[in-house]
Amino acid sequence: MALNKNHLARTGSWSGPRSTISKWGYATDDASAVVEAGNYFLEAHGFLSVGDQIDVSLDLDGTPAMKSYVVTASSQSTVTIAAAA
Repeated sequence: MALNKNHLARTGSWSGPRSTISKWGYATDDASAVVEAGNYFLEAHGFLSVGDQIDVSLDLDGTPAMKSYVVTASSQSTVTIAAAA
C-alpha cells in the first residue's frame, strides 16, 4: 500500500543543534517490510526533515506492532528511514 498522509501527525518537536527535530506518529495496515521500503514516506517529504523521528503502528489489520524510525534523507526525490536504536 501507499502512505496515507491523513494518518501522519506531528506529536512534538524540539530544537536540535542544526534544526528543529519533530516527532511523528503514523498508523497503517502495512507490514514493517512495506514501510521500510525505499521512499514509502516520499509524499511527506515537505514535512519530514533529516533527524525527525517517526513512531509507526504497523499491521493494524493483522498482527499489530510498533516500531520507531529516524529520517536519514528527505528531498523531493527520496525519503529514507532507518530503525531507531
